[in-house]
Amino acid sequence: MKKIFKYFLILFFVQSSLSAKSIKCNFEEVYPNQQIQEGLILIQNEKIRYEYSDKNLYTLLYTSDLNLYLVENQNRENIQAIESNKEIFSNLLKLYDQYPNLNNSINIDEFQFTIEKSEIFNFFKRIAVKSKQVNFSLYFHNCDQIEIDYKLFNPRPFKEIIF
Repeated sequence: MKKIFKYFLILFFVQSSLSAKSIKCNFEEVYPNQQIQEGLILIQNEKIRYEYSDKNLYTLLYTSDLNLYLVENQNRENIQAIESNKEIFSNLLKLYDQYPNLNNSINIDEFQFTIEKSEIFNFFKRIAVKSKQVNFSLYFHNCDQIEIDYKLFNPRPFKEIIF
């Protein structure tokens, strides 16, 4: 009986780790004035790492304890907890958790999301985000489901991405 129980536990944990969704994508933020920002997004277990490619910008870390941190790309030691835009990240996680069972248009809180699904990979192609404060489209490219080191989501110590 103990052997069966141990086998069940091992099988459960292996299956849980395999079914845990984690993804890496390149992204483009496109604003109505045609301004474009590019970067890399990692999503895993209710956490997001949103890293702009531009060294003059920053990396945002949305942690599972619902905190949002800004890390300057030029000075990785400068880490700040911020309050603005947390709702966008929490809502992106809601959309991610519900994928692919989503309507093309979804309202969550004060945000309106328009969804386009990719025909190339099993993820979003585009998410348009509109509210009184923000209006942009987020395009996803080169998405892969990969195993991601949980330390990449921690603000301290900040860990560089190496793929």
